[in-house]
Amino acid sequence: MERSAPIIKSKSDLRDYRHITLPNKLQCLLISDPDADKSAAALDVNVGCALDPVNFYGTAHFLEHMLF
Repeated sequence: MERSAPIIKSKSDLRDYRHITLPNKLQCLLISDPDADKSAAALDVNVGCALDPVNFYGTAHFLEHMLF
């Protein structure tokens, strides 16, 4: 696991941040807020319909829905 440069944040922001790059090159931003009452996850995939194969147009949109 590779670590990046420190994350710059406001002094009033009490959350802890950490950026890591996994062995498969997936970059992750981890945010810890012990006072939060819910948790969440988000994923940004740098692809879209412009990269759909011609015979499978709509694949990106379909996969977007499959994430949920």
